[in-house]
Amino acid sequence: MKNKRVRDFMDRYPEFMLVLTILTILFIVFSTSVSPESHKNASPDKVTATTTTSNLRAGYGPYSTSNCYYRCTDSDGGSIYERGQVSIVSPSGCPTTTMRHFQDYCIDETTLMEYECDKENRYHTQKQVNCECINGACIPVREHVDVTVTPSVKYVSVSDKAIYKIKIKDKHPVMRCITIDTDDSNTEEARCHIYYTYKISVSGLPFTADYPKEVTLYQGSTKTVELTIQPEYRGRFMFTVTATQKNDRRVTDSDSATLVVNGYTSCDEACRGRGYDYGVCRTSCSSDERNIGTRYCIQQHPEPILVKNVDVVPTADVKSVTVNATATTASSSGGGGMGVAIAETSEVPAYRPIYCCCGVRELKVKAWTNKNTYKSGETAGIYAKVAYTDESNVDAEVYGTVTKPDGSEEDITFRQICAIQEIRDAVTDVEKEGGETDSIETEIHCASGICSPRCIYVASYENTETEGRYTVTVYAETPGGEEAQTETYFSVRKPHTTCNDYCQKKGFDYGICRTSCSDEEYDAGSEYCPQIAIAQDVEKKAVSPESGNVAVDGGMYPIYTCCCGKLVPPPPPERIKLHLKRGWNLITMPGKGELDKGTCERMYGFVYIDGRYYTMKEAEEKLGSEGLMEYLRMHSFWVYTFKSCYLEFSVEDHTSHSEVNLERGWNFVPVTYDMKSITLYDIKGDCVLDEIYMWNPEKQSWERIDGDYVFKESDLYHGFISHADGDCSFSQTSLTPPPLPGGD
Repeated sequence: MKNKRVRDFMDRYPEFMLVLTILTILFIVFSTSVSPESHKNASPDKVTATTTTSNLRAGYGPYSTSNCYYRCTDSDGGSIYERGQVSIVSPSGCPTTTMRHFQDYCIDETTLMEYECDKENRYHTQKQVNCECINGACIPVREHVDVTVTPSVKYVSVSDKAIYKIKIKDKHPVMRCITIDTDDSNTEEARCHIYYTYKISVSGLPFTADYPKEVTLYQGSTKTVELTIQPEYRGRFMFTVTATQKNDRRVTDSDSATLVVNGYTSCDEACRGRGYDYGVCRTSCSSDERNIGTRYCIQQHPEPILVKNVDVVPTADVKSVTVNATATTASSSGGGGMGVAIAETSEVPAYRPIYCCCGVRELKVKAWTNKNTYKSGETAGIYAKVAYTDESNVDAEVYGTVTKPDGSEEDITFRQICAIQEIRDAVTDVEKEGGETDSIETEIHCASGICSPRCIYVASYENTETEGRYTVTVYAETPGGEEAQTETYFSVRKPHTTCNDYCQKKGFDYGICRTSCSDEEYDAGSEYCPQIAIAQDVEKKAVSPESGNVAVDGGMYPIYTCCCGKLVPPPPPERIKLHLKRGWNLITMPGKGELDKGTCERMYGFVYIDGRYYTMKEAEEKLGSEGLMEYLRMHSFWVYTFKSCYLEFSVEDHTSHSEVNLERGWNFVPVTYDMKSITLYDIKGDCVLDEIYMWNPEKQSWERIDGDYVFKESDLYHGFISHADGDCSFSQTSLTPPPLPGGD
C-alpha cells in the first residue's frame, strides 16, 4: 500500500523528483571531494574552517581543465605579527571547486599556531612559533633594537628632495667584545664579534624613496643611514620606517615622520599679507621688526649632540631636550631663569628656534669693534655691515669718523671684503664681553659657500694713545643716493701695572695681593690689585676701610693690598722643642748643642750600634760622653715616655744631611733641618736603599715609604730606618737658578 502511494506521488510531481535526484548527486560529489589530509592537524575549536561551493566558470571564461588546480593564499603574507588566515582551493569536482579557511591562533600564551602557504602556493602548511602570543599573533621584541627618524617633520617643495636620517641602534646585551685600533692611532674602539642584520622598510609614502634595504650592525653599536624622498605632488604625508632583524622577525622597531610638500605659507608671504615689505626667518628679530612666531619658518633639526658630565641649558634657548635623566635647576645664565641640568652623558637634540621677522624695507648699517676695551697704543679693528632690512645685498660707499676723548675727530677709511674666510675671521675676531646686546653672529651668516650679506667693510684705527671713550660714526651711501649711518663705541685704558711688576721695579723680589701684609713685607696700597667683590648678607651699617672691608649695597668688598717682600731663607731656630708621644718615639738631636728634658720626667733611651740595641748608659760606656752626643746627632734613636711631653734643645750648629754616612745593613737615619720639602732621591747620593720605614708615634707602628716621599715640617728631628746595600754617604744639594735663554 505504501509503495503504491509513493509511486502515485512520483507520477503526479515529476519536477520535484528531478530536483531531489540532482541534490543527491551533489551531496555525494561534495562528500568525496573533501581531502581528509587538510583536517589531520587542524584543531576544530581553534580553526575557522568553512566550506564554500563556487562555480569556477564565473570570472574564468569557458570551462577548461586548466582552471582546475590547487591554490593557496595567506592574508598576512606569512607574518607572525599579524593575525591572518590561509585560504585553500581544491579542484575536486570541476567545474565546481571547494575553498576552505584556516585562521592563526594562540595555542597558549607562549605558542602561536601559524598557517602559511607552501612555496608554490598550492598547499597550506602549519608551524608552531614560540613567542608572546596574543589574539593569534606574536608581540614584537622591541627592546633589542631602536629606530629613530629625524627630523620628525620636514617641509619641501615638489622639486626638492627630502632627506631624513634613520638611526638604528642595536640594543642586544653586549658580549664577547674586543678592543681594536681605529684609523686614529691614538684611539681604540670596542668591537664585538657578534653582529646582526636588520631589514629596513618604509610604508605610507606614495613617492619613490631611496634607502638601504639592509643594515648590518655589530652588537650594541649604532648606524645612521639616509632616506631620500622625491615628492611628486603637494600634500602632507606621514610614513613609518621599520627595522626588523633578518633572522628573527620578533626583533623589530619603528618610528614615524611627516613630510609636508608645499603645504605651508612662507614667512615672506605671511608678512606681506600683514602689510609689511618683507619677511625673513632668523633666530632673533631686530628691534624694528615684528616677530610673528615660528609657524612660517622651517625649523632646523641638527644631529643630536653629546653632553658630558653636568651641564645647564637655559630653557629660553632650547627648543627640546631629551635625556636619560634631567632635573630642573637654577640656570647659570640669563638672569637666573630656570634651566635643564644634564645629569649624565646623553645625546641631546638641541637647536635654537627660528622666527619669522616682518619689517619695512630700508637701508641699514651695523658697526662693531673687535673689542670693547683696548690698551693704550693698541690698534682697534672696526667692522661694518650694509644691507637692507630684508637682508638683500647692496653695494655702498662706506666711510667714517672717530671722535677721541678730547673731542678731536679723525677720518677712517673702510675697505670692502667679500672672501668667505675673511668674513668669518671678522666674526670670530670679536671678543665675547659682557653687556653686548646684539651678537655679531646673528647679523652675519655663512653657509654652503656663501655669506649673507655678501660683503662687509673693514677699517683700522691706530691712534689710541689717549685714555677714555672713543665714538665711531659710520656712514653708508648707495649708488642710488640712499644714506644710512650708525655709531659704536670703544674705550682705551692705560696698561695695568701688576703688583708683582711694581714691587720688582722697587727692588723687591716679589709682589702679591692679599688682604693684609706680614711684618716683613712692604704695603704698597690697593692701586695695583684688582678688587674682587664677594656678595653676602651684611648689616646695613658703614664699615670703615681700616677694618679691611667696605660694605656697599648689601655686599661686602674686601680690600686687597699689594705686599712687596724679599726672598730670604729664614734662620734656623736657636731653641727647638722635640715633641714626644706617649710610648715609643724615634728622634734625633738637631745638631751640636745642649739638651734639656723640658716637660718630660721619666724616659728610657736606646741606640742601635753594631746590629744590637744599647741603653743610653751602655752606649755612653762604649762611646764616651762626647762620642755618644756625636752619635745621637748623626743617627736616630729610641725614646720611651709614659706620657706626651717635649724636650728642649739649644742649637749651636745644625746637623746637615750631607754629614750623614750609612753602613751596609740597617741604619737609623736622622731627619735634619735641611731635609724639609725634599725627597730621599734628592739627597741619597751613591746610596742604594732597599727598604725604608718611618715610625708613626701616634699609631705606634711602622709605615713604609719610598724614595719620593717629601719630608714635612712635622718630620724634622725625627728619624727613619733604611737598609743599605753597602757603605755610602748622602750628597750635598744646591739651589741653582734657571739657565739663560739659548744656553749662553
